[in-house]
Amino acid sequence: MPLYDFTRDKLETYRSSVVAPADFDSFWKATLDEARGLAVEPKFERLDYGFPLFDVYDVTFSGFGGHPIKGWFILPAQREGKLACVVKFIGYGGGRAFPHEHLLWPSTGRAHSEASRASTVS
Repeated sequence: MPLYDFTRDKLETYRSSVVAPADFDSFWKATLDEARGLAVEPKFERLDYGFPLFDVYDVTFSGFGGHPIKGWFILPAQREGKLACVVKFIGYGGGRAFPHEHLLWPSTGRAHSEASRASTVS
């Protein structure tokens, strides 16, 4: 349960005093253009982890500056049509761990993707 310093009525009307720098839009346009230029096609490699109820894929895709992001993409083995997908990004300092640690969402009939910076992958 989140905790707030303000009452609900103050939260609903609060406006930050932070002002965006003059080059905010141009900075982000240049940054995103550079990221798009470094992107490579995602790779999905199916792996056999001995899970008869799930299909497991080792995924690699481009992150900021072209750095590889590694993840798991896990689906129920028995499926029809499109699935809802729960996507989690671990962030810096964490790893994607192992596929058996991410079977909760696929066991409910959803796809699940767990990603982390490649340099921190366990």
